[in-house]
Amino acid sequence: EVVRELLSVLGEELQNKHSSRLEEIIIWLITVEILIEMIKDIVPVANQFVVKKMAIAQSSTMAGGGAMLLAKSGTLQVVLVTAITLLALGIAGAVFSVGYWWWTVVRPGEKLKKE
Repeated sequence: EVVRELLSVLGEELQNKHSSRLEEIIIWLITVEILIEMIKDIVPVANQFVVKKMAIAQSSTMAGGGAMLLAKSGTLQVVLVTAITLLALGIAGAVFSVGYWWWTVVRPGEKLKKE
């Protein structure tokens, strides 16, 4: 009987480990989905911002008689949009990492289960 109880406990432990692993996989999949949606939202906004700033810079250099070669090229626009997008994703990643760390260290889920 002791052996059966021990096997039962071990079986439950394996099931819990499997469930925990599935929860982590689901969390990471949701994170990836959120990041993709953020990219879809950030890129157009960043692009509009960069285009406006480039138009302002271009008009001010044209008034002075000079031409801004970098502003005319699409390369600067791509670089700036990419930089803004990566910065936003970095901030979002940091916020998620801190939240995930807090959740695993403080373990509020276990406190909720006990109550």
